[in-house]
Amino acid sequence: MNLKSRRLWVPFGLAGLIIAGCNLPSPTAESPTEAAETILIEPTNRPSDVAASPSAAAAATADVAVEASTPEPRNLRIVYTDGGKLWALEVGSDPRQVIKAGSIGEVRLSDDGEWIAYTIRDSDQDTADLHSIRFDGSSPQVVLDAAGFDTLYPLEAFLHYTLSNLDFIPGTHTLLINTRGVFEGPGLAKIDDLLAVDVPTSRIKSMLAPGIGGDFTVSPTGDSIAIVRPDSIGFVNATGSDLRPEVLTFPPVITYSEFFFYPLPVWSGNSVVLPVPQEDPFFAAEPGTVWAIDGTPRTLARPVGDLFGPQRELPIVSPDGSSVAFLREADVAGDRDLVIQRLDNGEQTVYDTGPIQWRGWAPDSTRMVYSKGSGLDLYLGEIGAAPVPLGSGTGLRWINADEYLYLAGSPGSWILTLADLAGGVTPLADPSGDFVAFDFAE
Repeated sequence: MNLKSRRLWVPFGLAGLIIAGCNLPSPTAESPTEAAETILIEPTNRPSDVAASPSAAAAATADVAVEASTPEPRNLRIVYTDGGKLWALEVGSDPRQVIKAGSIGEVRLSDDGEWIAYTIRDSDQDTADLHSIRFDGSSPQVVLDAAGFDTLYPLEAFLHYTLSNLDFIPGTHTLLINTRGVFEGPGLAKIDDLLAVDVPTSRIKSMLAPGIGGDFTVSPTGDSIAIVRPDSIGFVNATGSDLRPEVLTFPPVITYSEFFFYPLPVWSGNSVVLPVPQEDPFFAAEPGTVWAIDGTPRTLARPVGDLFGPQRELPIVSPDGSSVAFLREADVAGDRDLVIQRLDNGEQTVYDTGPIQWRGWAPDSTRMVYSKGSGLDLYLGEIGAAPVPLGSGTGLRWINADEYLYLAGSPGSWILTLADLAGGVTPLADPSGDFVAFDFAE
Protein backbone atom coordinates (compact mmCIF):
# COMPACT_ATOMS: atom_id res chain seq x y z
CA MET A 1 0.00 0.00 0.00
CA ASN A 2 2.83 2.10 0.45
CA LEU A 3 4.83 4.00 -2.17
CA LYS A 4 8.41 4.77 -1.50
CA SER A 5 10.25 7.95 -2.29
CA ARG A 6 11.74 8.29 -5.73
CA ARG A 7 15.46 7.75 -5.82
CA LEU A 8 16.83 10.38 -8.12
CA TRP A 9 19.79 12.60 -8.78
CA VAL A 10 20.74 15.23 -6.18
CA PRO A 11 23.59 17.73 -6.58
CA PHE A 12 26.52 16.76 -4.37
CA GLY A 13 26.61 20.26 -2.93
CA LEU A 14 23.24 19.60 -1.33
CA ALA A 15 24.33 16.46 0.54
CA GLY A 16 24.76 18.29 3.81
CA LEU A 17 21.40 20.00 3.34
CA ILE A 18 19.63 16.69 2.95
CA ILE A 19 21.24 14.95 5.92
CA ALA A 20 21.34 17.79 8.40
CA GLY A 21 18.84 20.27 7.05
CA CYS A 22 21.44 22.92 7.85
CA ASN A 23 20.60 25.08 4.84
CA LEU A 24 16.86 24.91 5.37
CA PRO A 25 14.98 27.37 7.54
CA SER A 26 13.99 25.70 10.81
CA PRO A 27 11.36 26.80 13.30
CA THR A 28 12.98 28.75 16.11
CA ALA A 29 11.21 26.90 18.90
CA GLU A 30 13.06 26.79 22.21
CA SER A 31 12.45 23.05 22.52
CA PRO A 32 11.01 20.09 20.59
CA THR A 33 7.91 20.29 22.78
CA GLU A 34 7.34 23.92 21.80
CA ALA A 35 7.82 23.02 18.15
CA ALA A 36 5.19 20.29 18.47
CA GLU A 37 2.57 22.88 19.38
CA THR A 38 3.25 25.05 16.32
CA ILE A 39 0.17 25.06 14.12
CA LEU A 40 1.37 25.45 10.56
CA ILE A 41 -1.81 25.15 8.52
CA GLU A 42 -5.40 25.75 9.59
CA PRO A 43 -7.96 23.56 7.78
CA THR A 44 -9.33 24.64 4.43
CA ASN A 45 -12.10 22.03 4.32
CA ARG A 46 -12.57 22.48 0.60
CA PRO A 47 -14.63 19.66 -0.88
CA SER A 48 -12.85 16.97 -2.85
CA ASP A 49 -14.08 15.58 -6.14
CA VAL A 50 -16.36 12.86 -4.76
CA ALA A 51 -18.65 10.50 -6.59
CA ALA A 52 -21.71 12.41 -7.76
CA SER A 53 -24.36 10.24 -6.11
CA PRO A 54 -25.02 6.73 -4.81
CA SER A 55 -26.55 5.88 -8.17
CA ALA A 56 -23.39 7.04 -9.97
CA ALA A 57 -21.30 4.91 -7.66
CA ALA A 58 -23.53 1.92 -8.26
CA ALA A 59 -23.24 2.37 -12.02
CA ALA A 60 -19.48 2.55 -11.77
CA THR A 61 -19.29 -0.72 -9.88
CA ALA A 62 -20.78 -2.49 -12.86
CA ASP A 63 -17.34 -2.53 -14.43
CA VAL A 64 -15.79 -4.31 -11.43
CA ALA A 65 -15.67 -8.09 -11.51
CA VAL A 66 -16.73 -9.58 -8.17
CA GLU A 67 -16.67 -13.25 -7.23
CA ALA A 68 -20.20 -14.66 -7.22
CA SER A 69 -19.53 -16.57 -4.02
CA THR A 70 -18.34 -14.02 -1.47
CA PRO A 71 -17.26 -14.55 2.14
CA GLU A 72 -19.61 -14.04 5.05
CA PRO A 73 -19.95 -10.33 5.95
CA ARG A 74 -17.18 -9.16 8.23
CA ASN A 75 -15.63 -5.88 9.34
CA LEU A 76 -12.79 -5.96 6.82
CA ARG A 77 -12.74 -2.64 4.98
CA ILE A 78 -10.57 -2.06 1.92
CA VAL A 79 -9.81 1.06 -0.11
CA TYR A 80 -8.06 0.87 -3.46
CA THR A 81 -7.37 2.78 -6.65
CA ASP A 82 -8.86 1.81 -10.00
CA GLY A 83 -7.64 3.76 -12.99
CA GLY A 84 -6.49 6.49 -10.62
CA LYS A 85 -9.93 6.73 -8.95
CA LEU A 86 -10.76 5.76 -5.37
CA TRP A 87 -12.96 2.78 -4.53
CA ALA A 88 -14.00 1.21 -1.24
CA LEU A 89 -15.49 -2.12 -0.25
CA GLU A 90 -16.47 -4.09 2.80
CA VAL A 91 -15.76 -7.76 2.27
CA GLY A 92 -19.09 -9.44 1.59
CA SER A 93 -20.51 -6.36 -0.16
CA ASP A 94 -20.06 -4.83 -3.61
CA PRO A 95 -17.33 -2.24 -4.20
CA ARG A 96 -18.42 1.39 -4.57
CA GLN A 97 -16.71 4.37 -6.12
CA VAL A 98 -15.77 7.05 -3.60
CA ILE A 99 -13.78 9.53 -5.69
CA LYS A 100 -14.38 10.04 -9.39
CA ALA A 101 -11.27 12.18 -10.02
CA GLY A 102 -8.20 10.45 -11.44
CA SER A 103 -4.47 10.55 -10.65
CA ILE A 104 -4.85 9.26 -7.08
CA GLY A 105 -1.54 7.93 -5.81
CA GLU A 106 -1.21 6.73 -2.21
CA VAL A 107 -4.15 5.68 -0.01
CA ARG A 108 -4.21 5.14 3.76
CA LEU A 109 -7.07 3.89 5.95
CA SER A 110 -7.27 4.56 9.68
CA ASP A 111 -7.28 1.53 11.97
CA ASP A 112 -11.00 1.84 12.68
CA GLY A 113 -11.77 2.03 8.95
CA GLU A 114 -13.45 5.43 9.32
CA TRP A 115 -11.08 7.86 7.57
CA ILE A 116 -9.22 7.66 4.27
CA ALA A 117 -6.20 9.82 3.47
CA TYR A 118 -5.12 9.93 -0.15
CA THR A 119 -2.97 11.92 -2.53
CA ILE A 120 -3.58 13.33 -5.99
CA ARG A 121 -0.27 13.53 -7.81
CA ASP A 122 0.82 15.92 -10.56
CA SER A 123 3.57 13.95 -12.27
CA ASP A 124 4.59 16.87 -14.48
CA GLN A 125 5.24 19.20 -11.54
CA ASP A 126 6.24 16.38 -9.14
CA THR A 127 3.80 17.71 -6.54
CA ALA A 128 0.85 16.32 -4.61
CA ASP A 129 -2.40 17.40 -2.97
CA LEU A 130 -3.27 15.62 0.28
CA HIS A 131 -6.98 14.86 0.77
CA SER A 132 -9.16 13.04 3.28
CA ILE A 133 -12.67 11.60 3.24
CA ARG A 134 -14.75 9.29 5.39
CA PHE A 135 -15.09 5.68 4.32
CA ASP A 136 -18.79 6.27 3.61
CA GLY A 137 -17.91 9.09 1.20
CA SER A 138 -18.88 11.97 3.48
CA SER A 139 -16.78 14.89 4.78
CA PRO A 140 -14.40 15.31 1.81
CA GLN A 141 -11.56 17.70 2.58
CA VAL A 142 -8.46 19.09 0.93
CA VAL A 143 -5.96 18.78 3.79
CA LEU A 144 -3.03 20.46 2.05
CA ASP A 145 -2.75 21.25 -1.64
CA ALA A 146 0.44 21.72 -3.64
CA ALA A 147 0.48 25.46 -3.00
CA GLY A 148 0.03 24.80 0.71
CA PHE A 149 3.07 22.52 0.81
CA ASP A 150 5.11 25.38 -0.66
CA THR A 151 4.20 27.59 2.31
CA LEU A 152 5.57 25.19 4.92
CA TYR A 153 9.11 26.60 4.66
CA PRO A 154 10.89 29.21 2.51
CA LEU A 155 11.56 27.57 -0.85
CA GLU A 156 15.17 28.76 -1.23
CA ALA A 157 16.81 26.27 -3.66
CA PHE A 158 13.59 24.35 -4.36
CA LEU A 159 10.76 24.84 -6.82
CA HIS A 160 8.31 23.15 -4.46
CA TYR A 161 7.91 21.12 -1.32
CA THR A 162 5.82 17.98 -1.58
CA LEU A 163 4.77 14.93 0.38
CA SER A 164 7.33 12.22 1.07
CA ASN A 165 5.77 9.64 3.44
CA LEU A 166 2.43 9.32 5.24
CA ASP A 167 0.87 6.93 7.75
CA PHE A 168 -1.75 6.92 10.50
CA ILE A 169 -0.67 6.57 14.11
CA PRO A 170 -2.19 3.23 15.20
CA GLY A 171 -5.56 3.57 16.89
CA THR A 172 -5.97 7.26 16.01
CA HIS A 173 -7.13 9.63 13.28
CA THR A 174 -3.73 11.38 13.36
CA LEU A 175 -1.77 11.15 10.13
CA LEU A 176 2.01 11.60 10.23
CA ILE A 177 3.70 13.05 7.16
CA ASN A 178 7.10 14.32 6.13
CA THR A 179 8.25 16.21 3.06
CA ARG A 180 10.87 16.49 0.38
CA GLY A 181 12.08 19.25 -1.91
CA VAL A 182 11.52 19.42 -5.67
CA PHE A 183 14.32 20.74 -7.87
CA GLU A 184 14.28 22.04 -11.40
CA GLY A 185 15.31 18.76 -12.97
CA PRO A 186 15.70 15.39 -11.26
CA GLY A 187 16.66 15.25 -7.62
CA LEU A 188 15.63 13.73 -4.28
CA ALA A 189 16.04 15.82 -1.13
CA LYS A 190 14.18 14.68 1.95
CA ILE A 191 13.66 17.58 4.32
CA ASP A 192 13.82 15.34 7.41
CA ASP A 193 10.89 16.98 9.16
CA LEU A 194 7.78 15.55 10.83
CA LEU A 195 4.24 16.92 10.73
CA ALA A 196 1.01 15.66 12.33
CA VAL A 197 -2.43 16.02 10.70
CA ASP A 198 -5.63 15.71 12.73
CA VAL A 199 -7.58 14.24 9.83
CA PRO A 200 -11.17 15.03 10.92
CA THR A 201 -10.30 18.75 11.24
CA SER A 202 -7.41 18.95 8.72
CA ARG A 203 -5.39 20.78 11.39
CA ILE A 204 -1.64 20.44 10.84
CA LYS A 205 1.08 20.97 13.41
CA SER A 206 4.86 20.78 13.25
CA MET A 207 6.31 18.03 15.42
CA LEU A 208 9.97 18.12 14.33
CA ALA A 209 11.58 20.90 12.31
CA PRO A 210 13.63 20.33 9.12
CA GLY A 211 16.82 18.42 9.87
CA ILE A 212 15.46 17.17 13.22
CA GLY A 213 12.86 14.73 11.90
CA GLY A 214 13.26 12.05 9.25
CA ASP A 215 11.57 8.86 8.12
CA PHE A 216 9.27 7.55 10.84
CA THR A 217 8.13 4.17 12.15
CA VAL A 218 5.46 4.21 14.87
CA SER A 219 5.39 1.64 17.65
CA PRO A 220 2.45 -0.83 17.59
CA THR A 221 1.03 0.87 20.69
CA GLY A 222 1.15 4.23 18.91
CA ASP A 223 2.91 6.08 21.71
CA SER A 224 6.49 6.25 20.40
CA ILE A 225 8.04 7.03 17.02
CA ALA A 226 11.43 5.91 15.72
CA ILE A 227 13.00 8.70 13.64
CA VAL A 228 15.54 7.51 11.07
CA ARG A 229 17.98 9.59 9.06
CA PRO A 230 20.76 8.29 6.81
CA ASP A 231 23.26 8.37 9.68
CA SER A 232 21.21 7.97 12.87
CA ILE A 233 18.10 6.80 14.68
CA GLY A 234 16.33 8.63 17.48
CA PHE A 235 12.95 8.62 19.18
CA VAL A 236 10.12 10.99 20.03
CA ASN A 237 6.79 10.54 21.75
CA ALA A 238 3.70 10.53 19.55
CA THR A 239 2.81 13.93 21.02
CA GLY A 240 6.09 15.38 19.76
CA SER A 241 7.58 15.58 23.26
CA ASP A 242 10.69 13.96 24.76
CA LEU A 243 12.88 14.00 21.66
CA ARG A 244 15.86 11.66 22.01
CA PRO A 245 17.94 12.42 18.91
CA GLU A 246 20.77 10.26 17.62
CA VAL A 247 20.41 7.42 20.12
CA LEU A 248 22.55 5.52 17.62
CA THR A 249 24.73 6.94 14.86
CA PHE A 250 26.32 5.02 11.98
CA PRO A 251 28.12 5.80 8.71
CA PRO A 252 25.77 6.66 5.83
CA VAL A 253 25.52 3.90 3.26
CA ILE A 254 27.24 4.66 -0.04
CA THR A 255 24.54 4.34 -2.70
CA TYR A 256 26.63 5.23 -5.77
CA SER A 257 23.83 7.58 -6.66
CA GLU A 258 22.69 10.88 -5.27
CA PHE A 259 20.00 9.62 -2.92
CA PHE A 260 20.43 8.72 0.71
CA PHE A 261 19.56 5.34 2.18
CA TYR A 262 17.24 5.20 5.21
CA PRO A 263 17.35 1.80 7.01
CA LEU A 264 14.03 0.29 8.10
CA PRO A 265 13.57 -0.31 11.85
CA VAL A 266 11.21 -2.93 13.29
CA TRP A 267 9.47 -2.47 16.63
CA SER A 268 9.57 -5.57 18.81
CA GLY A 269 7.76 -4.84 22.05
CA ASN A 270 9.28 -1.68 23.50
CA SER A 271 12.56 -2.07 21.64
CA VAL A 272 13.65 -1.50 18.05
CA VAL A 273 15.78 -3.74 15.85
CA LEU A 274 17.63 -1.84 13.13
CA PRO A 275 19.63 -3.55 10.33
CA VAL A 276 22.28 -1.22 8.89
CA PRO A 277 24.13 -2.37 5.74
CA GLN A 278 27.89 -2.11 5.47
CA GLU A 279 29.10 1.34 4.48
CA ASP A 280 29.78 0.12 0.93
CA PRO A 281 26.90 -2.28 0.20
CA PHE A 282 28.60 -3.58 -2.94
CA PHE A 283 31.70 -4.72 -1.06
CA ALA A 284 30.37 -8.19 -0.30
CA ALA A 285 33.09 -9.23 2.16
CA GLU A 286 32.18 -6.56 4.73
CA PRO A 287 29.42 -7.35 7.24
CA GLY A 288 26.45 -5.18 8.06
CA THR A 289 25.21 -4.70 11.60
CA VAL A 290 21.89 -5.55 13.21
CA TRP A 291 21.34 -3.33 16.25
CA ALA A 292 18.97 -3.71 19.20
CA ILE A 293 17.92 -0.40 20.73
CA ASP A 294 16.20 -0.70 24.09
CA GLY A 295 18.34 1.65 26.10
CA THR A 296 22.01 1.47 25.23
CA PRO A 297 22.31 0.18 21.62
CA ARG A 298 23.89 -3.24 21.30
CA THR A 299 24.97 -5.40 18.38
CA LEU A 300 22.85 -8.47 17.71
CA ALA A 301 24.54 -9.77 14.56
CA ARG A 302 27.08 -8.95 11.87
CA PRO A 303 25.70 -10.72 8.78
CA VAL A 304 27.69 -10.84 5.55
CA GLY A 305 25.35 -10.37 2.61
CA ASP A 306 23.03 -7.89 0.94
CA LEU A 307 21.15 -5.97 3.64
CA PHE A 308 20.83 -2.98 1.32
CA GLY A 309 18.66 -4.03 -1.64
CA PRO A 310 15.91 -5.99 0.17
CA GLN A 311 15.15 -3.32 2.75
CA ARG A 312 14.90 -0.47 0.29
CA GLU A 313 11.24 -1.49 0.15
CA LEU A 314 10.39 -3.83 3.04
CA PRO A 315 11.77 -4.61 6.52
CA ILE A 316 14.09 -7.61 6.69
CA VAL A 317 13.81 -8.15 10.47
CA SER A 318 10.97 -10.44 11.57
CA PRO A 319 8.10 -8.83 13.52
CA ASP A 320 9.18 -10.47 16.78
CA GLY A 321 12.79 -9.34 16.31
CA SER A 322 14.12 -12.89 16.35
CA SER A 323 15.49 -13.23 12.80
CA VAL A 324 16.88 -11.28 9.89
CA ALA A 325 16.51 -12.19 6.21
CA PHE A 326 19.05 -11.16 3.59
CA LEU A 327 20.35 -12.15 0.17
CA ARG A 328 23.79 -13.42 -0.75
CA GLU A 329 25.38 -14.09 -4.12
CA ALA A 330 25.05 -17.76 -5.09
CA ASP A 331 27.44 -19.95 -7.06
CA VAL A 332 25.45 -19.53 -10.29
CA ALA A 333 25.70 -16.08 -11.85
CA GLY A 334 22.47 -14.13 -11.40
CA ASP A 335 21.22 -16.35 -8.58
CA ARG A 336 21.09 -15.38 -4.92
CA ASP A 337 20.68 -17.33 -1.70
CA LEU A 338 17.86 -16.34 0.61
CA VAL A 339 19.47 -16.54 4.06
CA ILE A 340 17.54 -16.52 7.34
CA GLN A 341 19.71 -15.81 10.40
CA ARG A 342 18.62 -16.18 14.00
CA LEU A 343 19.60 -13.16 16.07
CA ASP A 344 19.89 -15.02 19.38
CA ASN A 345 22.46 -17.63 18.33
CA GLY A 346 23.62 -16.60 14.83
CA GLU A 347 22.35 -19.80 13.20
CA GLN A 348 21.94 -19.36 9.44
CA THR A 349 19.71 -21.25 7.02
CA VAL A 350 19.96 -20.96 3.25
CA TYR A 351 16.28 -21.40 2.51
CA ASP A 352 16.20 -21.11 -1.28
CA THR A 353 18.39 -20.13 -4.22
CA GLY A 354 17.58 -18.46 -7.53
CA PRO A 355 16.69 -15.02 -8.95
CA ILE A 356 15.09 -14.13 -5.62
CA GLN A 357 13.52 -10.87 -4.46
CA TRP A 358 12.46 -10.30 -0.86
CA ARG A 359 8.72 -9.65 -0.25
CA GLY A 360 8.47 -9.60 3.52
CA TRP A 361 7.78 -11.52 6.72
CA ALA A 362 4.47 -13.02 7.78
CA PRO A 363 3.05 -11.80 11.14
CA ASP A 364 3.99 -15.07 12.87
CA SER A 365 7.73 -14.42 12.21
CA THR A 366 8.20 -18.01 11.03
CA ARG A 367 6.98 -17.63 7.45
CA MET A 368 8.24 -15.31 4.75
CA VAL A 369 7.23 -14.34 1.22
CA TYR A 370 9.62 -13.92 -1.70
CA SER A 371 9.49 -13.97 -5.47
CA LYS A 372 11.55 -15.68 -8.11
CA GLY A 373 11.95 -15.35 -11.84
CA SER A 374 10.00 -12.38 -13.16
CA GLY A 375 9.50 -10.95 -9.68
CA LEU A 376 5.77 -11.73 -9.77
CA ASP A 377 6.02 -15.46 -8.97
CA LEU A 378 5.29 -15.44 -5.24
CA TYR A 379 6.32 -18.14 -2.77
CA LEU A 380 5.54 -18.70 0.89
CA GLY A 381 8.49 -20.10 2.79
CA GLU A 382 8.92 -21.59 6.24
CA ILE A 383 12.09 -22.96 7.82
CA GLY A 384 11.93 -26.76 7.74
CA ALA A 385 9.25 -26.87 5.04
CA ALA A 386 9.28 -26.63 1.26
CA PRO A 387 8.20 -23.33 -0.34
CA VAL A 388 4.55 -23.08 -1.39
CA PRO A 389 3.72 -21.26 -4.66
CA LEU A 390 1.20 -18.46 -4.16
CA GLY A 391 0.77 -17.66 -7.85
CA SER A 392 1.58 -14.52 -9.80
CA GLY A 393 1.12 -11.18 -8.10
CA THR A 394 2.52 -8.34 -6.04
CA GLY A 395 1.84 -6.07 -3.06
CA LEU A 396 1.07 -8.86 -0.59
CA ARG A 397 -0.21 -7.52 2.74
CA TRP A 398 -1.04 -9.69 5.76
CA ILE A 399 -4.39 -9.13 7.45
CA ASN A 400 -3.61 -11.59 10.25
CA ALA A 401 -1.50 -14.71 10.68
CA ASP A 402 -3.65 -16.68 8.23
CA GLU A 403 -5.11 -14.23 5.70
CA TYR A 404 -3.58 -11.81 3.24
CA LEU A 405 -4.49 -9.43 0.45
CA TYR A 406 -2.54 -9.10 -2.75
CA LEU A 407 -2.79 -8.06 -6.38
CA ALA A 408 -2.95 -11.27 -8.37
CA GLY A 409 -2.07 -11.30 -12.06
CA SER A 410 0.19 -8.83 -13.82
CA PRO A 411 0.30 -5.12 -14.72
CA GLY A 412 -2.83 -4.08 -16.58
CA SER A 413 -4.80 -7.15 -15.48
CA TRP A 414 -4.74 -7.11 -11.69
CA ILE A 415 -7.26 -8.83 -9.43
CA LEU A 416 -7.46 -7.59 -5.85
CA THR A 417 -7.58 -10.91 -4.00
CA LEU A 418 -8.28 -12.12 -0.47
CA ALA A 419 -6.51 -15.41 0.28
CA ASP A 420 -5.67 -17.61 3.24
CA LEU A 421 -3.10 -20.26 4.11
CA ALA A 422 -5.73 -23.00 3.90
CA GLY A 423 -5.96 -22.38 0.16
CA GLY A 424 -9.02 -20.16 0.06
CA VAL A 425 -8.95 -17.52 -2.69
CA THR A 426 -11.61 -14.83 -3.15
CA PRO A 427 -11.31 -12.27 -5.98
CA LEU A 428 -12.70 -8.95 -4.78
CA ALA A 429 -12.25 -6.54 -7.70
CA ASP A 430 -10.33 -6.13 -10.94
CA PRO A 431 -8.85 -2.62 -10.81
CA SER A 432 -7.40 -1.22 -14.00
CA GLY A 433 -3.99 0.37 -14.51
CA ASP A 434 -0.40 -0.69 -14.10
CA PHE A 435 -0.28 0.80 -10.61
CA VAL A 436 -2.89 -0.01 -7.95
CA ALA A 437 -2.62 1.21 -4.35
CA PHE A 438 -4.70 -0.31 -1.55
CA ASP A 439 -5.05 -0.37 2.21
CA PHE A 440 -7.32 -2.12 4.71
CA ALA A 441 -8.59 -2.09 8.26
CA GLU A 442 -10.39 -4.65 10.40
